[in-house]
Order: sequence, then structure tokens, then C-alpha cells
Amino acid sequence: MSRLMSYLSFLVLALLLFFPLTSAQEVYEVKYAVMSNGSDALIPLQVLTYEPYCPPLSGINCANATTGEVLGGEEHLFYFNGSQLYLLNFTPAFRALYPNYSTLLDQSRALYHYTLGQSLNGARFINGSWYLDLTFYPPMTHVHGIYLFNPKNLCIEPVNVSWLKLPKGKISDEINGWRIELQSPSFKKWDYANVSDVWVTMSENALRWSPGPTEVVNSSVFPIYFLLKKEGHVKNITLVYLNMNVTRDDFVPPNTPVPGYWFPDSVKIANVTVCEKASANTGKTGENVTANSTDTPHTPPIKTTPSHPTSTKENSKICGPGLVTLLAVIPVLMGRLKRRVE
Repeated sequence: MSRLMSYLSFLVLALLLFFPLTSAQEVYEVKYAVMSNGSDALIPLQVLTYEPYCPPLSGINCANATTGEVLGGEEHLFYFNGSQLYLLNFTPAFRALYPNYSTLLDQSRALYHYTLGQSLNGARFINGSWYLDLTFYPPMTHVHGIYLFNPKNLCIEPVNVSWLKLPKGKISDEINGWRIELQSPSFKKWDYANVSDVWVTMSENALRWSPGPTEVVNSSVFPIYFLLKKEGHVKNITLVYLNMNVTRDDFVPPNTPVPGYWFPDSVKIANVTVCEKASANTGKTGENVTANSTDTPHTPPIKTTPSHPTSTKENSKICGPGLVTLLAVIPVLMGRLKRRVE
């Protein structure tokens, strides 16, 4: 092992002592919205992890902390055709549209299992077409654009339009006659769609510092879902399962990090490509669905979300001052927090 790697390993162990990760000191916030046009839907999902604010040398005892901060988070995007739920992996399309980032993506992936992140800022269904306002997050930067999404071929193409000038589009609270019911309705919006906002923990101690309306649960596995109701019938569409029993010991080397959340086996990963007419370099179109994708594993590592307005148009503080040193020195440490959708 090189001197640098030895030093970094020492930092990981030392920093873990400063930031004890126990189920009693962790809160999940999960937001999602079902953006339906009446027959199908796009479902953005955001998973955030909170911990008590007690940075080293601050004099604040973690056991007595009264405020919390976001440790990290990830966003994913589902497509639901009324029966099948797809987790969209935009990496193939991003590589084709922006090849200059491919080398950086590969290097980051090899170093610390980096996966391409994206945020859905908004989705509109206008004149039979889905328009997506997307921001991609390759390492150390971001790429923003407006794209047409073709759900039949699972592909996107850039379009030169102003999002602010686009009409509201078709919005429905049903999918093929089934009424959508959110798990925990919030006053928030994701573009024009209603948001479900869930806060959960396994310890009453976290209620002292948690920044949201947190529920204490006694199950180590907690589902995030929405319901479809029609004439007395109910369908439960599960998006993700939270692992509420992750502890500090799970992350201490040489143990393999335990995933903080994972997707149901029924969810299919769909590799989104560039629509054929949008790129001469794109191969055949069609449904690019894989049981497993190397760019979008079922349990991706949680990574720090860049400081930018979230999809709900709020300025979300993703990294508190107590973690600046940790995140700057060893990004691989974040890989231990989540192995999830994209």
C-alpha cells in the first residue's frame, strides 16, 4: 500500500471516530412526486441523510446536539407506464451527448465508485411529449439542459426552448383511471406536482435535533411508496426500501458498507440513450432495459449533493460546516453511506 493510501486509510478511521454513525443518530428525509399526464408518470425521488450538528472542536456534544445537518443525498428518476416501474439511468445518453466527460467519469468511478447524478428540476407533458428540465452532475461540475423524453424508446434529445416560457402542460392526479395517493402529502411542489415528504428515524433521541417532522419507527426496513386506488381496489407501488438499522460498525474497514437503501426487485433499470435523430453517433433505438447496470447499481453509494437549488425550488444546504474537512479530504468515505437507483 502506498504512503498516500495508508494516510487516507488513517484519516477514514480517525474521522469515523468524530462522526459516529448509529441508527440512533440518523434521520432520513425522502421526497418524491408523481408527475402524471393521466396515462403514465415520471417520479423524481430524493433521499437525504441527516445527522446531529456537532463538528470536531466545536465544543458541541453530539449526544446533546439541538440542530441537524444534511450529511449527503442522492436523486433518482423513475418512469411508470401504468404497470411497470423503470429506474432511469442517463449515463449512456450523457456519454453520447457530452463525450468530453467520459474520461473523468471513468476515472472517478474507478477511484471511488462514482455514479453520474442528476436532478429533475421539472417535467411537463405538452402536446403529447414529455419535456424534462435536467441537471447532470459529472465530477466537479454540472451540465444543465432541456430535453425531450421518448418513453417508448427510452431516449432523450436536447431542445432549444425556454423552460420559463413553456406552458404548464397536462397534470393529472390519476393514472389510467387509478387515483394517485401519496404516502405523506406535503405543502411542497416539484414543479407543479404535489410532493410526498417523509422523515423517519429509529430513535427518539433524534427528535431533539431533527429539522423536520420526524416519525420514530421500530422496523429496520421502511418502504417508500404511493398508492393507486380505483373502485375499492388498491395497488401499492413501492419505490425504495430504507435500511433503518445501519450502524457505525457497518462502515469500519474491512467490513463491506451496508446499503442505506435499495430498490424492489420488481423495478427495472432502463438505460436511457440519445434519440436516433438527435445524434449520428447513437446506435439503434429501442427499450434499453437491463436487470443490472454497471453505471446504475441497485445500491449506489451516497454522495455529497452539490450546492444548488433542489428540484422543489428550495435552497437546500447539503453539507454543513462540520463536514467540510471530511468531504474535501476523502470523497471515498461517502461511498460507505449509500450503495442505491442510479
